[in-house]
Amino acid sequence: MDHWEYEAYIRGHTGDLYDLDDKKDLGDYWALDQSRALQSHRRIYDSHADVYAKSAIKKSAHGKILYEFAEKSGVVLRQSMSMPNNTLAHYLHGEDTLHPGVVEYACFLTPAILGHEYRHAWQHLNGLMAIPVGSPEEMIMRDRFIEADARAFEFATAVEYISATGVKNNYARCMLGAMEGWSKEILHYSEDEVMRLGQDAEALKQTMRHVFDRWISLTPLAETYNNLSLGALDRTRKPGMLSRLFKGQVLDVVFDLLDPAAPAGKPFQHRGVTPAFAEELVTRLGQMDEAGHGNYLTQTTGLAFTHAFYTRVHDFRLERSAASLKI
Repeated sequence: MDHWEYEAYIRGHTGDLYDLDDKKDLGDYWALDQSRALQSHRRIYDSHADVYAKSAIKKSAHGKILYEFAEKSGVVLRQSMSMPNNTLAHYLHGEDTLHPGVVEYACFLTPAILGHEYRHAWQHLNGLMAIPVGSPEEMIMRDRFIEADARAFEFATAVEYISATGVKNNYARCMLGAMEGWSKEILHYSEDEVMRLGQDAEALKQTMRHVFDRWISLTPLAETYNNLSLGALDRTRKPGMLSRLFKGQVLDVVFDLLDPAAPAGKPFQHRGVTPAFAEELVTRLGQMDEAGHGNYLTQTTGLAFTHAFYTRVHDFRLERSAASLKI
């Protein structure tokens, strides 16, 4: 399947935003923006939001796996009224915490948001955030894939919860309204599609791949992420250190990693993305449980992960910065 065939395939499964039937009643929850939807239910928007979200996430198969992993690993929830860049939640770890990991959230929380941050905990505690890179492009690709992976599990958690409770459930309807517009496109703006995916594990796995790819396609427009990647590249100029800034102020986390394979003063060995790196990244990142019984990245239909769709940098400033680094 070449790039154009795959784009056609994706369009066939996500629909065309500009080719919707305007006469169709999409329902008030489809039209709600995220903020209104998240605030429209008391249990989402109060001091007990974490209690309800932790209970509700267990109604999602993927959410339950992530919840149990986080609980077993000692990851804790913490409310904060001061969140960077108006984010809803972020994942913290490092010397500034007394726990293996901390999910900080603002004044509301949903099972989907919790699934996203618990997936970051999974990535961190399984060493996925520290997969060694040999080039600036591989570092950028790894960080983008880490966020795309969390988006895929956020989507899966939401779909499985809504399917389990039914779309007439008020909390589920609020979650549906709180989904981002491009996620609703993937669902064809259809209740039936939500229910179908929630009851068909293989179909949901393929759709998680679509969500992953959709996020990758949006990265050229994600100015915040491009700025933070630029900062990450600048930090690698420290002699002998491979340092990276992953989501920077968004997650408020700075990872400083010593790369033993890098000669002093030379953190990168080559340019571009090697097939071996791409294969290791998706093989490890796409695992859906601790036993490795499923992988939504390697066991689904799509482009090869060495395709330019995934490996291109998308930003003139990043290209210039990468080109100026010592190789």
